[in-house]
Amino acid sequence: MKAADFRRIVLGLADVVEGAHMGHADFRVGGRIFASLDGAETEGRVKLSPDDQARFVETDSNTFVPANGAWGLNGWTGVRLQEASEEEVGEALTIACQLMAAQGPVKKKANTTAASAARPPQPRTGPARRTAARPGSSRAKTDSPIDTYISATPHNVQAILRKIRAIVREEAPDAEEKISYRMPAFFLGGALIYFAPFKHHIGIFPPVKADARLEKALAKYRGDKGNLRFPLDEAVPYDIIRRVVQARLKEQRARLAARKRR
Repeated sequence: MKAADFRRIVLGLADVVEGAHMGHADFRVGGRIFASLDGAETEGRVKLSPDDQARFVETDSNTFVPANGAWGLNGWTGVRLQEASEEEVGEALTIACQLMAAQGPVKKKANTTAASAARPPQPRTGPARRTAARPGSSRAKTDSPIDTYISATPHNVQAILRKIRAIVREEAPDAEEKISYRMPAFFLGGALIYFAPFKHHIGIFPPVKADARLEKALAKYRGDKGNLRFPLDEAVPYDIIRRVVQARLKEQRARLAARKRR
């Protein structure tokens, strides 16, 4: 892998722009830096959570190395480009971008001195009133964590993720939505299903126990650990994904029923 590949992957993420500081390129979302290249462009860096950093380092210590000192303790992780695979780096960059996007854009400091000089003081005729946002107004609306997650993913997968989310919502209307392990997740008496985009596929977790017909349909999508990988260069089989959600619901309900009997 070369610096050009790193740059192509990271700039393919939603709303990412390239900047520079201290003589090397960096990559930002909402004005916040989450990845960079060194001056010679032989090594990348990516800002992960400590848990994600540990997972990537454990999986491939030839590629991912914690940065020295406090930087490394805060999640900054070196990426040895010569050793790296595009899929691994794409996953790390996507997670880092989503993590940083969730913090929101950097707030610009107002120039209060200039503003005060330009606007003469106004007389106060009574206590200041604060108007609450009306329900349904744009001020009252806030995106859910999954909305924020999806909006930070590449544009070509956003519709796919929304469709998968809608399927889970239809099949499990009482499930709770949250971000878990840096992925959209639904919980119903425990983890029901996770899904996330990777460079070449959409991943669905955890492994599902299915009947013979569904197992046959899933055979081509099974990963090494039984998790499901739906390639992005093929039509997404939403009907199969719906059957996966139904099978996971069956598993979860059986587990909850067994727990009650104890």
